[in-house]
Amino acid sequence: MKNLTDFTPFYFSPIFLWGLVILGSALSLTMFHTLELHDDNVQILLKVHKLLFLEEWSHFGNRGSGIGYVPGSAMTAVTALPMKIWFSPYAAGLVIWLSQLLSLGFLYDCSKKFKLPLTGVLVILFFWLNPWRVEQMELYNPAYLFFFASLHLWTGLKMKEKNFWATLLHVLSIGLCVQFHFSALILAITSLILLYYRWFKVHWLGFTVGTAVTLLSLLPWYMAYLSQSELAITMSDPDKAFLGRNFLYVYPVLKAILYWVRYSSMYFARHIFTEVEFAWIPWDRLRLSASVVFDMAKWGLALITLIWSLKINFQLFKTARKKQFLGSPSKTHWSTDAHTHFQRYLTYLFLGMVITAGLSPVEFNHWHLILCFPAASLFLSLKVAQRIQRKSFSKISKVIVGVTLVFSLHTLFAAFGSRSHSLKTNYHSEVMRFFKSH
Repeated sequence: MKNLTDFTPFYFSPIFLWGLVILGSALSLTMFHTLELHDDNVQILLKVHKLLFLEEWSHFGNRGSGIGYVPGSAMTAVTALPMKIWFSPYAAGLVIWLSQLLSLGFLYDCSKKFKLPLTGVLVILFFWLNPWRVEQMELYNPAYLFFFASLHLWTGLKMKEKNFWATLLHVLSIGLCVQFHFSALILAITSLILLYYRWFKVHWLGFTVGTAVTLLSLLPWYMAYLSQSELAITMSDPDKAFLGRNFLYVYPVLKAILYWVRYSSMYFARHIFTEVEFAWIPWDRLRLSASVVFDMAKWGLALITLIWSLKINFQLFKTARKKQFLGSPSKTHWSTDAHTHFQRYLTYLFLGMVITAGLSPVEFNHWHLILCFPAASLFLSLKVAQRIQRKSFSKISKVIVGVTLVFSLHTLFAAFGSRSHSLKTNYHSEVMRFFKSH
């Protein structure tokens, strides 16, 4: 007979963990399949069309709100080249899925540093199954940002010692991110703050190589810019869009801070939260009942988890003050403690986000801040793990199964009927019709 001490909870089983990964992948596929074509998708598909049908490589990315076009040679590579091999939006979608799966890998590896096994289980839940992540499974530039954010975090935590590869990849996590979204500035400012407070060690050869690779990757864009200045990075309306605008208006910065808190809660983005509808249910009474029950449940969970998120973030900033994370660099003490290192990274990431939100010439929305989500999901996973680690097997199981069920149902309801998704939509067919019309 097996000794009771040999009992291993099901949630530590590789079969269960891989099951969660497969479930998250299936939800991603559902979200991708039911997506309705919109302008951000069209901008990318036009680049694909240029390469596939006109044999022209586009070196400009998507148009930023009021500030021109992002450099985009890399964007063309990850979207058009896969579709050149397999002429389907699912080819480009596969690259997005792989980039987000790699993000999970980075976060899972980071979770091991805390010596708390539950953190790894929970990071699969709070990152991979989370509607905040799954709803970004579409052909537009923020979908790729999870990869750069997770790589930035993973390398940042490794740079407690000088390491060529960690420094090289850290630089590339910022430099290549520029070709996907201007919010890469969040990562750049975070790294500058970490460097200012001497909290990681830079391998200068790795830094030099990373910088050189970044500049070389931007060279095709620069050459294209010289002949297509109308696609330059510029303010479309200098009276309404200017650097530092949001520090002047204040509210946009407060809005960005609210999104930071919401990332650790179940108060999801509007288009998959308040704009979910059940038109796909054919029976009136069942449709009304489902809508009422869903609305009551989602708002109740949103309120409870938002309060929890406020609490853990308040604790984070209390720790930051107590340990003088924002004190004089000369008083900064070196620590090999993984918790302290991660808390310091989070504090500086938050500060980098606030500075970027204030400097931004446009008001931030959740997709502008998606670079903060991987770290926020790891933070949430760690805090929940610390809270429930001494609970009984039954209580821990209920938390894990409950969160899995809530995330899965919410994602399915959003995929079946919300502002940008419909059960009647076939994304592949919509994209094929787009190419036929062009």
